[in-house]
Amino acid sequence: MGALRRIRYLRGTGDHAGVYLSRAISIAYAGGGTLIGINDSGASYAEVRAMILFARQLAQQVVDSHAGQLELALPS
Repeated sequence: MGALRRIRYLRGTGDHAGVYLSRAISIAYAGGGTLIGINDSGASYAEVRAMILFARQLAQQVVDSHAGQLELALPS
């Protein structure tokens, strides 16, 4: 949770970090995990780091898909 607050502090408000972290946890734990549950589970730093990297990959996929849609919409 502290890492999420730090990201928001550095990037400003309006980010969707919590959404992507929640989605990554849900996928990694087959829908059975939550952000609070992972935070309270005593997960190792390596596990938390892996989850953050996975969340970043999910976010990047969304950005890439939107960029592809924009390219298709632009006139040639």
